[in-house]
Amino acid sequence: MVGKEKDNLARFFPPAIVEQIATNDIALSTTRYEPAAVLFVDMIGFTKFCSVLQPQDVIAMLRELLCTLSASVFEHQGTVDKFTGDGLIAVFGLPVVNDLSATNAVRCALTMQARLQAWNDERAASGLEAVAVAIGIHYGAVVLGDVGCESRLELTVLGDTVNVASRVEHHCREAKASILITDAVVRRMQSEGSEGAVRRFTDRGFHTIRGHSDAIRLFAIPRDAALNVNQLLAG
Repeated sequence: MVGKEKDNLARFFPPAIVEQIATNDIALSTTRYEPAAVLFVDMIGFTKFCSVLQPQDVIAMLRELLCTLSASVFEHQGTVDKFTGDGLIAVFGLPVVNDLSATNAVRCALTMQARLQAWNDERAASGLEAVAVAIGIHYGAVVLGDVGCESRLELTVLGDTVNVASRVEHHCREAKASILITDAVVRRMQSEGSEGAVRRFTDRGFHTIRGHSDAIRLFAIPRDAALNVNQLLAG
């Protein structure tokens, strides 16, 4: 793999995974089903920011936010599936299998929120409004493959697991939660030996989410919970 190809991969994959792909010649474009944890994170109230800020200030704020979010993904062995304007989609456990995919996704979400609190302290000192994000995570089988046309192909994940993660993230607003995870994530974390991380979450019971006929059991970190990034990274 040439240097330019590795540089392109580094935009979406953490350095350790880039090296595994390059060294082991992993075929990214092979379409397949794989289990993975999918994380959606989205800024709350982005339209309001656009209405009061100058365009250059909106872009500067988004760049800083997305750099913080994507850095947290890479630190926890996740991959950035795509940026969504004011958020991103991350996948844990693909394209390289990881035995701690759900744990890494949840620790990533906790780190994101902790770092956002620290960033907001800096913003407040400069008289700037706080930025809030919502995070939803689901675990299950996804389809990994290339989509698009010959002139522009994009490696991505698809399927019901992705759709549920998106709906769970959106449900954060109604649930007044900064992070929501499904019972599938909890079960997977328990099998990974991460009961301590599970205990950080409050069982919110079963909820019906848009586009899903069956109620899903959700676990939450409240929106006003204080998260210390140093404690998280040390735990």
